[in-house]
Amino acid sequence: MSKKIGILGGSFNPIHIGHILMCRYTYEQLDLEKVYLMPNEKPPHKKGDQSMLLADHRLNMCKIVQKNNDFIETISVEIGNNKTNYTVETMEHLLENQFKNYEIYFIVGADSILQIETWREYEKLFQLINFVCIMRPSYNEETVENKISSLEQQYNITIERIEMPLIGLSSTNIRNRIMEKKSIKYMLDSDIIDYIHSNSLFS
Repeated sequence: MSKKIGILGGSFNPIHIGHILMCRYTYEQLDLEKVYLMPNEKPPHKKGDQSMLLADHRLNMCKIVQKNNDFIETISVEIGNNKTNYTVETMEHLLENQFKNYEIYFIVGADSILQIETWREYEKLFQLINFVCIMRPSYNEETVENKISSLEQQYNITIERIEMPLIGLSSTNIRNRIMEKKSIKYMLDSDIIDYIHSNSLFS
């Protein structure tokens, strides 16, 4: 029987408590072995974002989260290649190498599910991995559910739904609070806050 692992990819600019809760609830509800954080070097949907930290800082923050949560690990497969990374290429690589004989559950927000048919080779992705959808407060639940049902019927797949509290946190909001010198307590792991301040990030 294949081992089941979760992957949460993202820019993590910075990683916050909402990301960690997404990992925790998915880990528990799908009975996964681990959940892997996968920071990306150059997200295809965020080209030219001037607020994007160097990949090394974002990777370091993911490793801090890993240190403080025994069910989380970090993979740097999309870091250091100085190119735009596409999920389909990364998943193919992982399934042929590090995660051979694993079943991958790829965690995405409702926004990604609504746009999934714009992803590169999305139909191939449906065959490679399982998708996990997390609802977000700013998205209509009925709209998302209708989209999921449509995708499942059209492509003969199952998209897992995760039940968890809706967390209205965003990395953009946190960056703005840092620049405005407002408190970010409780929004991030306290060790992440220390890392941000000690490296004068986003200020």
